[in-house]
Amino acid sequence: RAGDVCFSNVGCNGCVSYPLPERSVRESDCGFRIAESVPLIGDELALIYAVRNRVENAVKFTPNGGRVDLGVYREDEMAVLQIEDTGPGIPPEELDRIFEPFFRGRQPPVEGSGLGLSIVKRIVDRLGGSIAIENITGPERSGLRVTVYLKLAPESGSKYLGAGPSTPQTST
Repeated sequence: RAGDVCFSNVGCNGCVSYPLPERSVRESDCGFRIAESVPLIGDELALIYAVRNRVENAVKFTPNGGRVDLGVYREDEMAVLQIEDTGPGIPPEELDRIFEPFFRGRQPPVEGSGLGLSIVKRIVDRLGGSIAIENITGPERSGLRVTVYLKLAPESGSKYLGAGPSTPQTST
């Protein structure tokens, strides 16, 4: 049953706090750039799956010593989850196909079926949101940025998991 959930706490407590593969703890810097409590209406388990899938993929494709930065915040009337990594990104000619089921592109051989992003896209679409994927290119950083936009829920009566509505967190 769908209910009101707090997006950042789905992100923080509902999935990132579940054990990630040992590689992520040992060899990558994975943390929150900003973590605001952002209420939204949605299927909690589907949101946990979507966030966890994106974090696990970011960790999987980030080289040893790389970074995975998460941000959960409000932008206008939207809840935003942004995940940036310092992995190889996606070849530009493959970006249009990245949400196709079973599409794996020319990525390095890693475990997976190529279904993760297509499932995440369906979850986001079902919740009335959108997802954007773009390569990060610049002199100081390269990688991939995945941004999920979902409609905010009314604050009154929203269910917050974990910390609650007034605990913004930032990390450096």
